[in-house]
Amino acid sequence: MTAAAEHNANTWRARPRCEEVIDGRERDLPDPAERREQAVTALDVRAALAQLTAEHRQVIVDMYFHGRSAAQLAQWLRIPAEAVQSRAYYGLLQLRWVLSTASQLPKT
Repeated sequence: MTAAAEHNANTWRARPRCEEVIDGRERDLPDPAERREQAVTALDVRAALAQLTAEHRQVIVDMYFHGRSAAQLAQWLRIPAEAVQSRAYYGLLQLRWVLSTASQLPKT
């Protein structure tokens, strides 16, 4: 564990055990471990995306991260919409495979 992560974990553990009450409601305190998990997941997805072909990566990123439709991408890439859908399908299959094999590797 890095020094910053260890400091965050220690700070979280050392917080008062009584929950804060604001306006008659308990305050929902965020778990710092959740943010760390999200960052690790984002790094894993980024590394997995780097292993895809450029065509698959472009379609996956534009559709799922930028919210573009298959029709918009087809027009922009000047290819049939079916080709965009095919790239998205096979790109997601490859992405799932890369992420599943990475999760089975021993952690160092």
